[in-house]
Amino acid sequence: MAMASWSPSSVRCSPLPPKRLRHPVASVMECKIREKLGADNVVVKDAYGDGEYLSISVVASVFQGKSKIDRQKMVYKAVWDEVKYQEHVIEQIRMETPEEASGLEQTHL
Repeated sequence: MAMASWSPSSVRCSPLPPKRLRHPVASVMECKIREKLGADNVVVKDAYGDGEYLSISVVASVFQGKSKIDRQKMVYKAVWDEVKYQEHVIEQIRMETPEEASGLEQTHL
């Protein structure tokens, strides 16, 4: 059985109700990361409310056994449509497994 390939059109994300005053791209990115990676927790912070400078924090089981570079590639792939043609700067990405996030596993990422 062949797996369906993921494409931007296969993810149906509409902006979620805002957690605070911020650019809608942050909500769309959160939704896409959550759906694509099956993430337990996703937070995209918009530094100035204009959607230009963003930081991303993701907790996902799919990161288990992956290097920091591979984890980063997975996150960028999930939000590529939002960053490839628009001026969104991802200043920081924090990527952890649930065990790492709860402090049960020591990492040197």
